[in-house]
Amino acid sequence: MAKKFRTDDISGFDEDWNGSSSNTPPTASDESVDLPYSGRAIQKFVREKLKLHETKKIGFIAPMTGKIDGYYHIRGFASRDDYNLYLGDPDLNQDLMLCDITIPISDEQGVMNIVELTTASNQNNLVSIDGNVILRMRFTSQIYNPVTQSKTDTYEDGVISIYRRGNANESWRKVGELPIKSVQADSEDYTDIDISSMLNSGACQLRVVVTGDQTQATTTYVVFQNVVKTSLTLQFRNEWQLPIIGESMSLLYTYTGDVAKTLNLKISGDGGERIVRFPLGTRVYTETPNQFDITDIESDTVKVMSHGVHSIEAWLSVDGMDAESEHVFSQVMVVSDSTDTKPYLLLNEVQKNLTNWTSATLFKWCVYNPSGQNIPVRFSLTDLTGTTTYLTLEEDNAASGVVYTFNNMIEIESSVTAFSAYMTFHSGNTELCDKITFEIDNSQNFAPVPGADFILNPKLRSNSEANPGTIINAVTGQVVPAQFKGFGFVSDGWVIDENGIRCLRVPNDREIIIDYETLSGFVGDDSVLKSSSLTIELDFAVRAISNESTAVLKMCSYTSSGNPLGFEMRPLDACFMTQNKVNRKDQEIGYDENVRTRVAVNLLYNMSNSGQNYCRIFENGIINKEFNYPSTDVFVQYVNGVETSQGIRIGGANGADIDIYSIKVYKKALTSEDVRQNYMASLDSSAEKIAFRDANDIMSGATISWDMAFSKYNVIKWIGRYATYGDSKKDKFPGTLVIHQQGKPEYSGTLTEQEEKGQGTSSMLYDFWNGDFRFIKGGNGTWTDELGIVHGQYFQLGPGMPKATKNVGKVNFASSQQSHKLGSCALYNDLYKAVCGGSSITQTEGYEHCRFAVCQEPFLFFIQDDENSEPRFAGFMTFGPGKGDSATFGFDTKKFPDHLAIEGADNDRDLVMGRVPWIEEDVTYDDEDWFYAGQKSFSLMGGDISKIHYFQDAYNFVFQTFDNIDYYEGTIEDLQADVNANNSKHYWLTQSSANNDKYDLYRYDFIGLRWVNAGINKLADGSYSKVNINTQCGNIASGTNWTQQNEAFKAARLAIFKTGITKYFNLTQTLFTMNFLKLIAASDNRGKNMYLYIDPITHLIGWYQDDLDTIFPTDNVGKMDKPYDVEEHDVKADGGTYWNSGSNSLFNQIELAFPDEQRANMNTILQEMAKLSDDGTVFGCFEKYYFHVQKYFPAVAYNEVARLVYERARTRYVNGQYNNGTDPITQSNGDSLQREIQWIKRRIAYISSYASYGEFSCRDAFRSAGSLNFRSVLKRDGSKCSYKFSIVPHISMYPTFAIGQSLKYGEGNARAPRIRAGERYDVTVGDSDGNSNVFINGIDYLKSIGDFTDKALDRTFTLQGERLTEFEVLGNTLPEFRPSSMEIVAPLLQKLIVRNVSTLEGGLDLSLEKKLKILDIRGTSFNSITLPATEYLTSVQLPATLRSLTLDQQPNLETVTLEGASALQRLSLGAGIPNSREIFNLCYTGNAPLNYLKMLNIDWEDATLYMVNYLASITDSEVTGKIQLPKNTAHRPNFANKISWLKHWGNVDSATNPLQISYYSTPIAAIKISGSQFIYQTGNHTFKCSPNTTNGNDVVGIRWELENNLYSTLVSQSYDECVVNVSQLGDEDTIAPTTKLHCYLTKTDGSEIHAEWEIGLYPRRAHIGDYVFYDGTYGPTVSGKTVVGICFYVNPLDPTDRRMVATQSQGTDHWGLYPANDGNGVSNSITLQDNETYNVYDIQSIANITSSGLKNNIANNSPWYVHPDNYLDEDTVDGFVDPVNNTGAADGLASSINGRTGKEDLTAELAVLSRSYKAGESVPVGLVKTLKIIQHRNKILEDSSVDLPIPQASETMTETGHLNYLIQEVVSAEGHKNAYRQFYYPAASLCYAYQPSVKEGEILNDKFKSHNWWLPSSGELARMYWHSKQGPSYPDDARIGPIFKHGVDDGVFNDFPASYHWASTEDSSYYAWYVYFGSGYFNNYYGKCNSLVVRAVAAF
Repeated sequence: MAKKFRTDDISGFDEDWNGSSSNTPPTASDESVDLPYSGRAIQKFVREKLKLHETKKIGFIAPMTGKIDGYYHIRGFASRDDYNLYLGDPDLNQDLMLCDITIPISDEQGVMNIVELTTASNQNNLVSIDGNVILRMRFTSQIYNPVTQSKTDTYEDGVISIYRRGNANESWRKVGELPIKSVQADSEDYTDIDISSMLNSGACQLRVVVTGDQTQATTTYVVFQNVVKTSLTLQFRNEWQLPIIGESMSLLYTYTGDVAKTLNLKISGDGGERIVRFPLGTRVYTETPNQFDITDIESDTVKVMSHGVHSIEAWLSVDGMDAESEHVFSQVMVVSDSTDTKPYLLLNEVQKNLTNWTSATLFKWCVYNPSGQNIPVRFSLTDLTGTTTYLTLEEDNAASGVVYTFNNMIEIESSVTAFSAYMTFHSGNTELCDKITFEIDNSQNFAPVPGADFILNPKLRSNSEANPGTIINAVTGQVVPAQFKGFGFVSDGWVIDENGIRCLRVPNDREIIIDYETLSGFVGDDSVLKSSSLTIELDFAVRAISNESTAVLKMCSYTSSGNPLGFEMRPLDACFMTQNKVNRKDQEIGYDENVRTRVAVNLLYNMSNSGQNYCRIFENGIINKEFNYPSTDVFVQYVNGVETSQGIRIGGANGADIDIYSIKVYKKALTSEDVRQNYMASLDSSAEKIAFRDANDIMSGATISWDMAFSKYNVIKWIGRYATYGDSKKDKFPGTLVIHQQGKPEYSGTLTEQEEKGQGTSSMLYDFWNGDFRFIKGGNGTWTDELGIVHGQYFQLGPGMPKATKNVGKVNFASSQQSHKLGSCALYNDLYKAVCGGSSITQTEGYEHCRFAVCQEPFLFFIQDDENSEPRFAGFMTFGPGKGDSATFGFDTKKFPDHLAIEGADNDRDLVMGRVPWIEEDVTYDDEDWFYAGQKSFSLMGGDISKIHYFQDAYNFVFQTFDNIDYYEGTIEDLQADVNANNSKHYWLTQSSANNDKYDLYRYDFIGLRWVNAGINKLADGSYSKVNINTQCGNIASGTNWTQQNEAFKAARLAIFKTGITKYFNLTQTLFTMNFLKLIAASDNRGKNMYLYIDPITHLIGWYQDDLDTIFPTDNVGKMDKPYDVEEHDVKADGGTYWNSGSNSLFNQIELAFPDEQRANMNTILQEMAKLSDDGTVFGCFEKYYFHVQKYFPAVAYNEVARLVYERARTRYVNGQYNNGTDPITQSNGDSLQREIQWIKRRIAYISSYASYGEFSCRDAFRSAGSLNFRSVLKRDGSKCSYKFSIVPHISMYPTFAIGQSLKYGEGNARAPRIRAGERYDVTVGDSDGNSNVFINGIDYLKSIGDFTDKALDRTFTLQGERLTEFEVLGNTLPEFRPSSMEIVAPLLQKLIVRNVSTLEGGLDLSLEKKLKILDIRGTSFNSITLPATEYLTSVQLPATLRSLTLDQQPNLETVTLEGASALQRLSLGAGIPNSREIFNLCYTGNAPLNYLKMLNIDWEDATLYMVNYLASITDSEVTGKIQLPKNTAHRPNFANKISWLKHWGNVDSATNPLQISYYSTPIAAIKISGSQFIYQTGNHTFKCSPNTTNGNDVVGIRWELENNLYSTLVSQSYDECVVNVSQLGDEDTIAPTTKLHCYLTKTDGSEIHAEWEIGLYPRRAHIGDYVFYDGTYGPTVSGKTVVGICFYVNPLDPTDRRMVATQSQGTDHWGLYPANDGNGVSNSITLQDNETYNVYDIQSIANITSSGLKNNIANNSPWYVHPDNYLDEDTVDGFVDPVNNTGAADGLASSINGRTGKEDLTAELAVLSRSYKAGESVPVGLVKTLKIIQHRNKILEDSSVDLPIPQASETMTETGHLNYLIQEVVSAEGHKNAYRQFYYPAASLCYAYQPSVKEGEILNDKFKSHNWWLPSSGELARMYWHSKQGPSYPDDARIGPIFKHGVDDGVFNDFPASYHWASTEDSSYYAWYVYFGSGYFNNYYGKCNSLVVRAVAAF
């Protein structure tokens, strides 16, 4: 580690023990001079000195005293007495002083430095929960004088060092240091030290210490034992618009704060508020929220799950500390009462503190409406009494469960500084929630100027209000007559913009005509006209520009010449014209697209009593245009016999959209201060308003204050007389210059002994001059900066800037923006170095900071006439080194003797243009200027003029390759005599004479005024040397086609030029300069203001720049005259040129010789500009170098400049005191910021296209922003595709394309051609290999790209383009265009036609295409389409493949065509959609699988019942309007239909219902209830109501009531059904509770019908004869549920073993394989190939039974009949005999005597065959036998010798159906031999496959599904027979009674036929058991080949 202290010994008292002020560590091991001595060394020194007096013990140390030597002395004496004697006579008693130690305590000997550091922060536990760690520290520094014992504050600055460690076991580590100012020692002031950035999150320890800057004294450490930095945040993350349903309130939060913390919740509920806390630990949740569940229990006094809206206050608290996060307030809706039908309103993110006259988001809200219907919601902001309404807004159609944001501008007229307001919430007259209070701050004075006559305020309007198509004057509240044309009030009208601000949106093609006469004060007699004033203010934004020349807002009529008379706005400019003032360029302002802009038009009569009438146009509070008008001027004219300005007309043409945020009209003139106030009021946020107000708060009285400006801006003050108009160029005035730059004291200060003179050439023709400031020669002037440092005779503007001796202040009279020269010079210099690498000068050490253009900074300029007068504001000034400053440009004749720079003195000088040679005899030098023919051509900028020959040689070379040559058909004599010859050309002669040869070249001599030889030498006789152009060009002349020959000479000369120019000029630097001037449209720097220098090393000519103020749209007299696409040789409409000196031969020849190099150089420039910017864009570069200047100056300053500079000059101009040919008021253009921004944006795009840069460059698929690109493929025939495009650009451009990595300009083009805006350009780009990307560059600037039918491409096609208005794939031929999907991002798209592209699948999202008018995608395969909500859409043609279609909020839709609708699953048709019935008919006839439907406001006549039922069958649907059914029985709805309608649509019989249906009515006479009669388990149970006739339909409502009981409640009801919840059950044998359920049906006539149903609230045991229902329940009566069986057996030993028989037979069929060859069987010897020993006839796993087990009965004397005397036994449990085991009657039944269970355990092999039973489970024997039969069957079928399919269910066929199919297949295959069906063992298989059907909505119990039914065993079959046929003989015994008869009587059971029925019990290979239900014959001797009845049974 580096040393911290010296380790050597102290040499003496004179040495500074403290070291140097820096205390820097030594750089070498032996270096110690700078370090302080260690404490050990000091201790040693003091001890040694005291040791000298060790023999004389010191007993008293005297107080420290000072002597004249300036040291403090420590004196020791033996005692106080000796000290007192010494004081009596020090000289005499010198020996009494035992020691005298002098110690230099500090740098100033004799004083002591006392520095202290204290803190007001918590040193033990400092916790930050917002991520900001602020230490409150107090640093004091004093000097203590021990002689006077006084202390003096030093007020020094210090450096506070911060050290950190994690804990006491770690070492301290310095983490940073910050400056701190000392405070007065007796002060209680503390300084906030922000160390947030030095600490990571978490806990640590800190210590801090301060070292004084001056004293170098160090304080003691202040230690903080525990510092915690964290960010404690909490965010509510519920989807709170959705209601909470269930048992708990689940709240979702994300939170941060890595400390132990707790979530605190205060929740409102029934009974008050409940507080719940959840410990969270240190964990954070930032993305996925954490869930917290809150429930109600019985002991809770506050129920938070009660029905309604609950408010939640949530916050985090740090465990163990008094620290909390911000409290988060939220609301949720809990639904727990289904009978509550009223709507609720929820509010979240409520902002209760508002600032008046600012825009704010007040809250987010949603409604919960149980009906699901949309409702109107009205918001009213009122005073606390409710008598004054401030704001009312309506949402007429609020949807339930949708979050809305309430934001608006708060605009309340009030004189108090703060007040409260209520907001109420209503739907109709129903209050939706409690009112809330807002606190409104009105202290900021943000209110606009009162007194307006008309205000249009969209912030108070909404499309949801009842009548949005009106205009309300917010001043009076009255409706102003107006017409809204074409509005749909969906995406137009009163909308909220993308920033959440309400506005009136008027899209193109829409129009509003407001019958309000803006110019009413100018209508009438002359006396009124002469004194009227007016102010119009507009707050607007123009968007989606498609035509820049069309008016978007008019407060004017139009004259016969087409000029507006009044105010007219176009998309990018606005003007005010009168009858006399019709120069648009002098009367218009410009603004940017998509930028909210505030414009004020100010008509002032006799402004300031000047006699001048002004029209002033402000933009964003700044005057941007002024002009004068005479008092007799006319502003309105007669239109159709009425004197009018035709009201206010907004929109009306296809030019652009316009958003109106406000229109104000004052019938008076507002001052510029008023306009600024209104601009501030229109700003949205408080921060914006305050920033604007503070920036403009520099006025004191009527002028800008020097002191106030000094505190905020750069200011310059000239003390002395300032040269201006009227003075001479040579006048110089002495004075002092004071310069102040904000935050740069070292580059500010006072320059004394200055002299000032006027500067510039054309600038000195203006009324206010630039200033040239220099130190007086020979004087003693200096620059003293604000830190007090005195410098030499120079001034340095900033770090890295030259030390300038010549400084210039530009007032920029002709470029009021102030940014032009400043920005251009700075940018030129930086780009010159970046692109060109600088020059030999800047590459020389010590001269790196020399520049290629001056540097300037912006200032407010003040003039103080003398030291005793007040400074007065004079205007703006951009200040910096002048163009001749030596230090700036490196004019050092010793270092660079060959450095010379000159400038073009004026435009179109013959010498400068290269028309004449530079011949010494003809070009004279005088007083720093070179003259030719009396013209000042060049001026000296700096350097040695003896080096002028470099320029002379270069210009003569240019002259010799002069491009403007032509032929003259004649001789020299003819030419001399021709007065019409063009003297700017050089002519070669086609004829020879005595005085010339053919092809001799002549130029005009402007000295001798004659044509002379075009050589570069002047001969002794005064003539000029000859040039024969044919000879010069290599004797290429031939023939007499002079035009062709002249072009050949030009080409040859150009080749000479191209070869030789680099010998004279640095080509890169020249191309750069030309391009830079092109880029910024510097139209006055091609002759005049052209700065050339000789590089002192290379001797090549390079370029400086200076007067770059005629740039952008501004011309050289300050008018906005240049379009964004202007170039050097463009011609105006009047024939004039935009560019001065367009004939410059040097530049013109370079343009011709190096076109590709020039574009490449421009590309490099743009790349470097992006690098220089702060955001990586070219526009960002302009922002950095130019626009920051305009934004720097405040509005008040611009307006004061307009008054003091331009209006003053105008007065002088009118009075004849000033005139330079230009009316100065036309140069008052303010900041022109928005105009220049929009100009630059388009200029960048235009130049980028020229240079193939950015969006116009060659890219790849991963860097393709700004281009339309797609992957090419081969054509369908396998050939390459030639890509041809037909483009129409929105702006002028040089279109480029690319295929792969090759940039394309179109076949035949070496480079991109220039295409003007709106011109169609057809171009063939080229072929592709079928695997390359194709690019259309600059897609965002194209309006159309032509038909894409022939463009071979696939994959996803993304159509993008900010300006694209149409895209077509007409599909007239088979398209090569075949993408798989399509994405569209084209906000201005109006037409989209993509036809017959069947490859297009998936969805097409057009939701953002708000301009779309025509859509045709027929023949595609899209399955969904999302259409925009827009008024523009008129025609939609769609394919048949759609699965989803929504047509809503397209109010002007005229045509809807579908090719088909059979695939539609979702259909939504809003109100007013044409063809809605036809569309739905397509769905209906196509049997479309609709699962969602929405149709609004339909009106259908003669609809069919099937159509309406189809509507109602769609589960998720919303239908409103009217439907009429034919009044006949064919279309009569039955009860189920009507109930379905009521459930879907409510009371369709009511005229007030959203949907009304008229139909044939049939009355209902009675109703009944169906449902469970007994309850077997707790939970919900459903009951239904049905009428006496199924056709009864006059029902409008059904309600249910349940009698009160302790066991059950009615939890929900829905028309014909209700749900009863049973919470507990009784017991059949003890408490058997019952209740009654009542149903009341309301008929259409209002009458009611009643029915009731008794419910047993206990589980009733199963009884023989019970119905078994589909859900597994059972009961004695039919309950309305589907009956699946009747119980025929209950195991007497196990009551859970219950069995039922199916309600119908499963058919008649064989039992199984029968061993016979006689046709009854297939064969008697079937052998399985896979198991030859296997017995296929006798199922070995089933034990054969051969005995019936019954006794002989009396009637038949036979055991083979089931008869009462052999089947019944009164002594048994169930009353039936108990036969021995293994007999027919016993098979499958239980016995308590013989130990039978009637069951077997299911093996794993058999369990596989069962659907619901598991291995090891005990199941009925009949099921086991059936499964064994199926197992046996499958083994046979799967055998290789049989190979038949096993039956199984599929999506299209049940297993039963498949079984029957397979049986028929095998029978048919075997020659229709019926015996072959035996392979399938049909009897058992039919039972095994059986599954009962249920009604819609019922879900069959799993145990009743297939594979759970079986063929009954013989015992089961005998029991079924008994209950079917014998039971009725014994009606007194319920156990054995006629259990099937009631099922037959109820129509739910098919009786057993008197036929033979199969059992699953087997007798042998031949026989199986059966029962004959005609007689009870019960036998085992029936061949398996017989067809007997099959009836399945199952357990339940």
